[in-house]
Amino acid sequence: MIASCAALFAHDPVFAVSYPNDLSWQQVTGVSTKVSDHFPDIALYSMCSSDNECDSSFIKQICLTCAGGKIVFSKGCQSAPGIAQAPKEQGLCVQEHMLGGLYNAFYSGQCMPAAAFCLMNIGAEEVPTSQPESALKFYPVWKDHMMKRSGISQEYFNKHIRIHSVDGQPEWPGLLNIRYYFSVDWITILNLDQIGTNSGEPRYGLSLNHAIESIIPRAQAESVLKQQCDPGMRSSPERDVSLNAEGRLVLRGWAVVDHSKNLCKEAEVDLEKGDLLFCKETACWIN
Repeated sequence: MIASCAALFAHDPVFAVSYPNDLSWQQVTGVSTKVSDHFPDIALYSMCSSDNECDSSFIKQICLTCAGGKIVFSKGCQSAPGIAQAPKEQGLCVQEHMLGGLYNAFYSGQCMPAAAFCLMNIGAEEVPTSQPESALKFYPVWKDHMMKRSGISQEYFNKHIRIHSVDGQPEWPGLLNIRYYFSVDWITILNLDQIGTNSGEPRYGLSLNHAIESIIPRAQAESVLKQQCDPGMRSSPERDVSLNAEGRLVLRGWAVVDHSKNLCKEAEVDLEKGDLLFCKETACWIN
């Protein structure tokens, strides 16, 4: 579910989006990124220094180099992913279509597909990316702009934010996606910010616009939905919490009013203030 869309630009779609959380905060922070392998001993991939050295006769491959950072690579489903310190000018041949889709598998401990990504030390953060040059250049720009816009400190950033990944989209050159976990009290959500980089000054789509220090208890939020909208309201912090278009942290609820008439209700409660933002009838499904 895409919950908010903060900005649209004429040339590139620059969004700020909150997703339902797919991993717990404990899982994300508990992942080890300690070097476990020696780069010259990696056997499942061809080593390279340029795309020309990778075999693209069947599936297009590129040479993933990590500019001296770490490289995380799959060792198959029988082993945990390997992590090696990559030489500055050398990398691994990986299938291009696999880039950018490995992070959740790595964080959750599930089988990671046969590909790789980089871990770059940028400032105080270790940033997962398959585009290290763009990450090195634009991640600090995004972070500085986001912190100034929202008025948060480095201490607040360290406490509430952990970077999920920084990547682009092949269909939108010059557009960089910054995904990060945002945690306050009993909720954790995955946010997507974007920065457009291909025409003069960067353009931003940012989801966080102020420091959120605390929120109301979950039971209170659910009570507001049921008492002020519909007693049958149901909600889940894993699916229904997001930052809305105004930057408010909200819990959304749903209730079936009359299934035979395809009539439902939806509502949102502001988790900072405890106010019901709206309660309205809606279709339960769309044919």
